[in-house]
Amino acid sequence: VESWIGDDQVRALTAAAHECGVAVIISHHDFEKTPSVDWMVSEMRRFQDLGADIPKIAVMAHDASDTLRLLQATEEMSRVYADGPLITMAMGRYGALSRLTGEVFGSAMTFCTVEEASAPGQVDISLAHSLMEGIHSIHSR
Repeated sequence: VESWIGDDQVRALTAAAHECGVAVIISHHDFEKTPSVDWMVSEMRRFQDLGADIPKIAVMAHDASDTLRLLQATEEMSRVYADGPLITMAMGRYGALSRLTGEVFGSAMTFCTVEEASAPGQVDISLAHSLMEGIHSIHSR
């Protein structure tokens, strides 16, 4: 459920999905920029308050500092406020790293491409699998 439809509509759709036993991802996509850490954490907390089983934030990274902000928000949300899993990622060339390392900071999943990317910065699934295996071997030591 996209958050831009408004809180009342989000609540109604979330309640209907839950009545049917369906888990709900409430998401925000910013194809222009990466907001502040405080804003992203606040937004994910709001999604939880609206009934999200999984809050999701996707932002556009224009440089490395944008990606760091997204990963910082992910870590803070995961460590301090999350009631369950969350999904975060930065889009664009600089954001690709967040898609490969997000789980280290608390993101529950990523999106890869099999053929054509559906968002900027998506990594081919074969390459992502190989790189993430390497990250897992280092991180699990």
